[in-house]
Amino acid sequence: MTDTTPRYRRRPRSPFRVFNGRVLIGGPGHANVAIGGSAVYVWIELEAEMSAGQLTTTIRREWPELAEVTAEQIDQALDVLVDRGLVEIVEPGTVDVIGVES
Repeated sequence: MTDTTPRYRRRPRSPFRVFNGRVLIGGPGHANVAIGGSAVYVWIELEAEMSAGQLTTTIRREWPELAEVTAEQIDQALDVLVDRGLVEIVEPGTVDVIGVES
């Protein structure tokens, strides 16, 4: 059976800085954007493509103080990041630029 769970990744070529609990994200042709809250942790962990479930598990493991983070909070953060064009949805079976199937 094929996994149909969408995966997420950062927008390519988006340098960022973390400071004072927030992330400032830039990129060629894009305005700088500051994010906070759970979106910070989602952004940091999207160094590699992940599903929402994987993000929730990883954030709980990497930051014990966030062990109570809910899947709904992660979904909301992803929605905001996708709406702002900072994170992309990678559909299952998509081939990336080096020809590896996701």
